[in-house]
Amino acid sequence: MKQNKNIFCNLILVAGVIVIIFCFARFIPADFFSECNFNCVIDFSEKIGTAATAIGVIAAYRQLTLARNISVAQFEGQLFIEYRRVIEKIPSSFMLGVDISDSELIDLADKFYMYIDLTNEQIHLRMSGKITKDTWIVWRDGIHSNLSRPAFKKSWDRIKISTSSFQELRRLECEGFMSDPISWGKD
Repeated sequence: MKQNKNIFCNLILVAGVIVIIFCFARFIPADFFSECNFNCVIDFSEKIGTAATAIGVIAAYRQLTLARNISVAQFEGQLFIEYRRVIEKIPSSFMLGVDISDSELIDLADKFYMYIDLTNEQIHLRMSGKITKDTWIVWRDGIHSNLSRPAFKKSWDRIKISTSSFQELRRLECEGFMSDPISWGKD
């Protein structure tokens, strides 16, 4: 639907330019072309061609921007599906804040590890600019919320002790879940 809207906007833009050209054409004297030599006509044609080229470049830029936005949205959508695939393997009681026993922690270690790995990947994708700011804010808040739940916190604490991996998530946590990883490379 949004793509159709943008195509419609481009058509309106082109139609507007054509109307402007016709409006200015009435200011050209009727005998302009009869008194002009061939070079005058070529000069006028070049100006029209230059204007048309500029309009074409603007339209192409808009289309490329639209295509990029669609591509990013699809990419982010796929990551949301991946998040759902990982999170559905963790019992919902832990999503609701129920504490986890040591035996459950051991039994579900792989599932929590997959969540932590996906979380770290999300942070890395934001660092590299592949995720929009709006999506990052939603993800960041979700990461913070999940890691504040007892089961996730205990799992994350256990993973931090057992490996030096997940540096991106460690940094986000150290910065109180408030920083934007896209700015980390600029430090």
